[in-house]
Amino acid sequence: MKKSIYGYIAALFSILVLTIVVVQFLRLDYGHRLIPNEKHEARTFDIVAGEERALSGEALQIYIHQNDDELSTSILNNLTSALDYAKLPYTKISREEIETLRPSAYSVLVLSGENTDKWPYETIKRFVEDGGRLYIAGRFIDAKWAELVGVDDFGDFKDGINGLIFEQEIFPGYVDLPQDSGLFVHSIADVELKEEADVLISAKNEPILWQSPYGKGEVMFWNTTSLTDKNSRGLMVQTLSMLFPAFIGMMKTTVAIASVLFAVFLSFSELPALLNAVAFVLFMTVNLIWVHFLFLSAAKFYQAVAYSFVASGIVAVAAIIITDQFLMSYLTESFMKSFALTASMTLGLVVTLFGLFASMLLTFPNRSTVGQFSFYRYFDRYPALFWTSFLYNIGIWVGTWIIWFAEGGSVHLDTFRYHPIYDAAIFLSYLTIIPTMTIFVVSVETRFYERYRVFYGYVNEGGTYQQIQRSKAAMLLVLR
Repeated sequence: MKKSIYGYIAALFSILVLTIVVVQFLRLDYGHRLIPNEKHEARTFDIVAGEERALSGEALQIYIHQNDDELSTSILNNLTSALDYAKLPYTKISREEIETLRPSAYSVLVLSGENTDKWPYETIKRFVEDGGRLYIAGRFIDAKWAELVGVDDFGDFKDGINGLIFEQEIFPGYVDLPQDSGLFVHSIADVELKEEADVLISAKNEPILWQSPYGKGEVMFWNTTSLTDKNSRGLMVQTLSMLFPAFIGMMKTTVAIASVLFAVFLSFSELPALLNAVAFVLFMTVNLIWVHFLFLSAAKFYQAVAYSFVASGIVAVAAIIITDQFLMSYLTESFMKSFALTASMTLGLVVTLFGLFASMLLTFPNRSTVGQFSFYRYFDRYPALFWTSFLYNIGIWVGTWIIWFAEGGSVHLDTFRYHPIYDAAIFLSYLTIIPTMTIFVVSVETRFYERYRVFYGYVNEGGTYQQIQRSKAAMLLVLR
């Protein structure tokens, strides 16, 4: 009987190790193959819609050229603020510097404004034709540009177009907005698109966002002035589709740092090999869950987070109950009981990790692995932010470290320091605030955000006084 019990434990441990192997450092690049891309992938916009690329090591580059007109300034200031917030690198360039751009699948030129005569048309046309990517952030009317941007015929400007209808999924969490919505009010160009143009977003049967191939490159065109509004920042960033490479890079960075820290832990650990192994799996799993949680929370994909943790809790509790009821009597060595219970909990967290990873693949169906470490440059641009966050977290934990080594502290299994009275009190205090924190996060991050968007839209888009007051009351009601 003991042999069968140990066989069960060995099998469970093997599953946990296999999990880490699957998501380990060198193969994170290929995780996106577990869930295939959308069927329209063959003609996607490389930068904007995320064509699957070979790993050449070349980083994606966003080049922004700004005109002096008011529309260009307003939209591109909004876009750069969104890129800064999302920690996505970009370069501002002059008209002359456009001629120096090297056409490639990894270069996207961003233009905005109505003074199209100030743009070097022939240079830009040649850039796209030879494989570059063009991103037009804002509507204009210019027959000269029609062929390049996928338009058969330009008409006149049309105002009073409201709402958003997503013809294709760009970003989970964004829902269609009805025609009477005050969140997105468009002034558009009345256009007739070419057959090859692919409409991604529409409103009142008018194309708001489309992509169109030209030569070896492609063009994405925002046929609206609503990009001046902060509500559009998420859409602009997502259509550039560069979050997934940053996710992969952060995963790799986290795994590397966590491995170094665990090596330090092993240098003084007195635990048996099996406990060290399951501790490694648990430590890596928790770190990777943290990375997934950051990205999915930013994407406001809370359902995925909730479902993953619920499934994790069910599996962990079930595994612990089974272990306690049927295995404990057969485990004679004290460390084996610790191993079995820790492995049961780790199994539940692994379920969370796989659930969150699958959600990431679904959240970013258009994925690439180029430019994974481009976020490193922000350590140079915002060093104060890094050190503030780092020292803040050190400050939170330093009191606990002091208490662990103070009078009354103990050592478990000759490795883990803890203070029975202090840690028990902290554990119970955490349990008491979980319901309050859950209600707060759900209310502020979901219900409040939706009502805030409505209120903000009315304020910025000329809503009536009554509409603003009603939306304000609905927004404040969530916080009561």
